[in-house]
Amino acid sequence: MSILIVEDDPACAKILDTTLVKRKFQTIVARSGRDALESLRDHHDVQLMITDLGMPEMGGLTLLRHLREIPAWSNLPVIICTVFGELQSVEEAAELGCTQYLLKPISKELLIRHVRQALGIRRKSPTPPTEARVRSLALKAS
Repeated sequence: MSILIVEDDPACAKILDTTLVKRKFQTIVARSGRDALESLRDHHDVQLMITDLGMPEMGGLTLLRHLREIPAWSNLPVIICTVFGELQSVEEAAELGCTQYLLKPISKELLIRHVRQALGIRRKSPTPPTEARVRSLALKAS
């Protein structure tokens, strides 16, 4: 399972890539929408795309339009991570089936939370508290 990162800014791409790889996700990085479409042709195991909007050659919304026209990728979850917060961009992304629209800068923890949510991954449940721990918490609350 791979996550396709589509980001033209090398520093932003590196931050996204490093954040995801440290959490044991496999990543592929593309520098434009056009590169992303080529990557999808070569990598059939992509389960999620994270894309910027403003990129050379083909921006994120145009990429999303093309993606929705390809039957094999029409339901791919897409997280947009951008500095563009204009209502028109947000509405267009929603109409195209964007899973999440995040504004940069974004914390690593929030990014991972949205990635897990988009992939349907639940965090491991904490170990249930022992009976003694439950009694201790009840005593503190009273």
